[in-house]
Amino acid sequence: MICPRCTVAEISAETHTCVLCGYSPGGVQLQVEVRDALDEAAHEELAGQFEIDTVISQEPQSILYAARETTTDRRVTLWVLSRRLFREAQLEERFQKEMNAATVLDHPHVVPVLRFGSTASLLWSITKRVGQRSLAALLQERGPLDLQACLRIAEQIASALQYAHRRGIVHGDLRPGTIFMDEAGWAFLTGFAAARLTREATAQGGDAPGAPYGAPEDAPQRQPTPATDQYALAVIIHECLTGTRPIPNDTSVPAELPAHVAAALRRALSPAPIDRYPSVSDFVSALSLTAAVAPPVVPGRPALAQPQGREGGQRLLRVDRYQGPRNPRRVGLSIAVVLGLILIYQVWTPKASAPAARTVVIPGPRRVDTAVAPSGTPINPSGAPVRPGPRRPSPVLSASEPGVLFINSTPWGEVYVDDQLVGTTPLANLSVPPGEHRLRVVREGFESYQETVSVAPGQRLRRTSITLRGAP
Repeated sequence: MICPRCTVAEISAETHTCVLCGYSPGGVQLQVEVRDALDEAAHEELAGQFEIDTVISQEPQSILYAARETTTDRRVTLWVLSRRLFREAQLEERFQKEMNAATVLDHPHVVPVLRFGSTASLLWSITKRVGQRSLAALLQERGPLDLQACLRIAEQIASALQYAHRRGIVHGDLRPGTIFMDEAGWAFLTGFAAARLTREATAQGGDAPGAPYGAPEDAPQRQPTPATDQYALAVIIHECLTGTRPIPNDTSVPAELPAHVAAALRRALSPAPIDRYPSVSDFVSALSLTAAVAPPVVPGRPALAQPQGREGGQRLLRVDRYQGPRNPRRVGLSIAVVLGLILIYQVWTPKASAPAARTVVIPGPRRVDTAVAPSGTPINPSGAPVRPGPRRPSPVLSASEPGVLFINSTPWGEVYVDDQLVGTTPLANLSVPPGEHRLRVVREGFESYQETVSVAPGQRLRRTSITLRGAP
């Protein structure tokens, strides 16, 4: 029997649950009838506005279509939700409130809501078409993803969630079915407006909201929080890496995962929301080790490589597997040999003059004109001699130490450094080598901002007040 929720996988005869989405078939007949009635109503009541092509995904209470808007001839994604699942007099007003809140989200990884409305039998909305394959379908087709591919998806979705959370908007129904992938490999998050209504409809159908991606504290009568979204994202990442979802209230993770990934997942999957990371951005940063300086390699711990490059604006990491503890005797013998060689080298090698270190010049106080006494001692205007104070040494930095860029613009835009796409604004802690770099911020419909910036070793340079002006 095909699962009526995801309509992709089969329901196991042993566990009576869907092997893909975990749906339990309690009350399947009634829910299938609701789904079929909803499909008929969508084709009949929306025929004048849309030409419905195919079904992208469907659940017992809602359906997602690929469609064409007849008035504008644009390809859109059409979402419909049955009114029969609600007994609320203020449903129309509440639906408009949820949709209006979603339309203010303007982020490159959030699918924008274009238009919404209602009919006698259903509620509907249309969004931009970004692809017809969800992350759920991708996992069903390919199985687990490698660490780099998973991190690219996690960083993009976390960026969208963080953007929404700062504006007081929580998704509340995060799952692989709400994440869509385009042909270029970019990830997009949808379902912000529909999440709360879908949660209630799912709960009335006898299923837990957001299950099996819902947090332990999640309940129909409670409003979701950013910690709820973080837990769901951790479940998705666990599934992307291992092919399985974690057991509820169990923070154990497979031993084959890198140590820093396992530690980040354990914290984000904590049953208590207070024990999770302060934000989804902190969680993904812990996953990808995006600190400016990597921790030193200690014998007996995994060796972590620095990012090797960028692809699609996302960080690429290479993680060396854990090699196990070293023999302490061999380690001690190796250290002794190295120290002996260093001592011999220092004794027999003639001393060489140290190269001049590159210094950073710190401007001193404002110049004050002074007179010079006949003896050559400078005096200030009051007539008292000026005694030279102790000289402070300038801080010495390595000429190869990278600088750090902080870039933000209003509205958001794509950031290019030396004609290479490195991400979207806001962008923080971007490491660049010392020297001159060409900075550009672009967005369709706006004039591009460009500037040549000179970055000194170790300098933290901010360009956070960039304003993109509308193109004429």
